[in-house]
Amino acid sequence: MGMRTTLSLVLVVAGLGAILWWTDRQPPIVESAAVSALDGRSIAECKRMRWQVANLQPVEITRGKDGEFSLTEPVVDIASHAYLRQIITAWDSAQMLATEYQDDFQGRTETGLATPELAFLVEWPDGHQIKIDV
Repeated sequence: MGMRTTLSLVLVVAGLGAILWWTDRQPPIVESAAVSALDGRSIAECKRMRWQVANLQPVEITRGKDGEFSLTEPVVDIASHAYLRQIITAWDSAQMLATEYQDDFQGRTETGLATPELAFLVEWPDGHQIKIDV
């Protein structure tokens, strides 16, 4: 190969390398007020979860001594693994925006929390609880 061919191939490779270098860069991360809804914990490790939709009976799921989840309210039954997987995936990846408000009737009314549509409670074996009103 001639010197000209080798030089042109080196320039093409350098150009492709430069293009890959600049297009592979990640955009800067924009900070947001979104935080993990469960403080980085997973529902898969909880001992009890309970939710109540407005005007409906509450639903409570607890972990038994054998480590399996079971439905304890409104009826006692074995909890479906497929149904629980959907709940765990949704809540473990949930991001919520923190809202500053006065915790009184007027503050809750202004943020739409005067009568929450959903009250969700999760409790872990170490005693940590998270209650979310949506």
